[in-house]
Amino acid sequence: MRDGGKLMANKWTSTTLVDKEYDNEDINKALLDLLKKDNESYDFFLTISNKLNVPTQPLTAKISTNTTYLLPNKTGTTTIYIPVAYLVSSAVGSFTLSLKVTGTTNQVIVPIASSTDTITSGDLLFDVYINSSGQIISKEWSISASNSIGNYVLYSDRVARQWGTITITTVTPSVPQGATLTFPKPFSANPFTVTNGRSTGPGVALLGTSSTNETPTTVDIYVNRNTAVAAVVFWMTDGVWR
Repeated sequence: MRDGGKLMANKWTSTTLVDKEYDNEDINKALLDLLKKDNESYDFFLTISNKLNVPTQPLTAKISTNTTYLLPNKTGTTTIYIPVAYLVSSAVGSFTLSLKVTGTTNQVIVPIASSTDTITSGDLLFDVYINSSGQIISKEWSISASNSIGNYVLYSDRVARQWGTITITTVTPSVPQGATLTFPKPFSANPFTVTNGRSTGPGVALLGTSSTNETPTTVDIYVNRNTAVAAVVFWMTDGVWR
């Protein structure tokens, strides 16, 4: 019998009937012990288990163009595995890997970084579920990376966050000085940027910072100081990557 998600087994003793709980670990161990008594059955069990647990690896080399990988139109869950080396392209530029279900237009899109970027989050492993209609649904995942401009994180729900610092030298004291920043990775729509200055005299030496004119690839950042020196401005930008 089953109670509370656990298997209940009836066990006779010389005096009474005793209920004993078995969790999944107990059951798996018992099955393995039983199978080990028959070498042929045990080898078959290991072979099937290994095949069932092997994830799908859609990339076996770096790409330099947008790439599509077709998954069979079969209801169930599939684990997707992309080694960190293949999350970076072999060319400069941003590319995508599209996971599609055969015979449908549904897809899950995975960003592939430029060859100039470094992936800091490691290998990518996530599950996708294909329902009876061929619709593909992905579990949440994220990819973290950096390059010479700054850092970014891309999420499976299209959200992107990027951040870093930029140094701007004030030419005229108390007059805002601007510079154009190119984002580490392009957004797909105009994002939103916040800034904050680093100073040993906030509100005195550093009068303020701001951002304006956001585009999917750039933003103008301004700093205002009462002295004509270089100022480090921290920036963070949120938007969507696709």
